[in-house]
Amino acid sequence: YVGYSAMNVARTVRHHGGKVASLEVDPLHVTLVRNMLEYAGLSDFVDVWTGYSFDSIPHLLKKYGPRSVDLVFMDQKGTRFHSDLALMEELNLLSDRAVILADNVLKPGAPLYIWHLAKGSYHHCTAISVREFLLQSEDWMVMAFRDASKAAAPIPPPQLHRLAFESDNFRKKSMFDGVAPSKSDWWKFSQGFVNGLDQCGCKPAIVGLHGRDNPKITPDDIARIFRNAGVDTNPS
Repeated sequence: YVGYSAMNVARTVRHHGGKVASLEVDPLHVTLVRNMLEYAGLSDFVDVWTGYSFDSIPHLLKKYGPRSVDLVFMDQKGTRFHSDLALMEELNLLSDRAVILADNVLKPGAPLYIWHLAKGSYHHCTAISVREFLLQSEDWMVMAFRDASKAAAPIPPPQLHRLAFESDNFRKKSMFDGVAPSKSDWWKFSQGFVNGLDQCGCKPAIVGLHGRDNPKITPDDIARIFRNAGVDTNPS
């Protein structure tokens, strides 16, 4: 929300003729991001849009055209991930090889997003297990690769909708000190969350970084995920 992710992505894609579209709902955050980008010398490579994602995403089609999005990174409310992704699909914004990535998928949880990737027009859905910043406990970043030839995901089972409801409930509680879930509460919820995914047949493959003393994601870790998915990271 202060441009950190946008700047890091922009530093990479600018060398390949790419551009970043950063969506921010808070006008104050938009001001911060734009100033940080200007200070970093990256404002030519990032467009910052103001508003809710479902209002902003259609404008991306007008600005950049169909099949123009090669990478989607989502870090908003987890129960919006699958809805925003479905809107991008409906508008034909995603390229045929688009990479989809979202944070905080285990805490507070985004089960419908996982279902969307595991059962829909994507392949090699992978959970990257990392250490959650505040609680120093496990969290997931979940990614997959677009495959437009596959059919859309079927309707999720009721159990996943229940998991999504519980995830939202935990998210709301975490905002208030008096009722915020403890580390043990989160651990218990996470175990039930993973079991629920498994029972519904959509538990992703997990790359275990969480067990490391310093669980930093390295370029080799990411390259391995791409290789396992049969995706060339250095196309000619």
